Amino acid sequence: MIEFQRPLARELPRRAKDLSQRALLLPGNVRCQRLASRYRIANDDRRVYFHHIRKTAGTSLCWAMLSITGRNGAQIYDRLARSFLPRLVLDDKIFVGWQWRLIQQGHYYFAFSHTPAHALSLPPATYTITCLRDPVKRVISHYRMLREFQATEPTRPVLLREGHWLGNSFADFIDRLPREHLLRQVYMFSPRFDPAEAADAVADCSCVLTTEAFDAGLARLSQTLGHTLTHHRAKGSGFTVEVDDHDVERLRDRLEPEYRMYDQLGPVLDAVR
Repeated sequence: MIEFQRPLARELPRRAKDLSQRALLLPGNVRCQRLASRYRIANDDRRVYFHHIRKTAGTSLCWAMLSITGRNGAQIYDRLARSFLPRLVLDDKIFVGWQWRLIQQGHYYFAFSHTPAHALSLPPATYTITCLRDPVKRVISHYRMLREFQATEPTRPVLLREGHWLGNSFADFIDRLPREHLLRQVYMFSPRFDPAEAADAVADCSCVLTTEAFDAGLARLSQTLGHTLTHHRAKGSGFTVEVDDHDVERLRDRLEPEYRMYDQLGPVLDAVR
């Protein structure tokens, strides 16, 4: 009996939050729909959505986009993260974070989430952005982040969720990291972890940036959107971790599907570097 009760105990708070959020959606929907109907982005698009892959400078991009009203983007991001219903109306701009119902409704100027693209149904006329990073560097960055939180902020929610992946070494982390996180750049765009399918979906995005050429990509995006987007570096620190060369090579082998995706994206990535 206990085995059945435990999942239910975890599920009930999630269901209660979901129902409460759905109730809160309604009062602001008419106003947001009216505001959003006026948006015109990059000629014919009506809204901007960012497919945020973790550890690719995505938070910096969110901060830049959230700063277009002249306010502090990091503070707006924090307000969204702390809001029960993550939607803010600032002047005539609507910003949404993470909440898939709001994202699929489409009544916003800019929205973002970590939700895989294949799990969302975005409205037509959505200007889509994503940002990619060298696969090995991205996974090492994820590992370094968790180790840093383990050393400095052991109660961080992300560490409580993911700390058990760390084990005693980077080798343990590689072995314990779930596939959908290890190959996140492929999985974001392909539920089957298919590099070709993922490459096609990335190429269909309106704008592709890379961490390695982030400033140049942000400058091009500024011209397209007609806003001055400033790079405020997010979450950087001097925290370092030791990673054995043998483990790096083993990781590179495990990330072969992502490097195949990169190969198929050659012309797209060459254009943004």
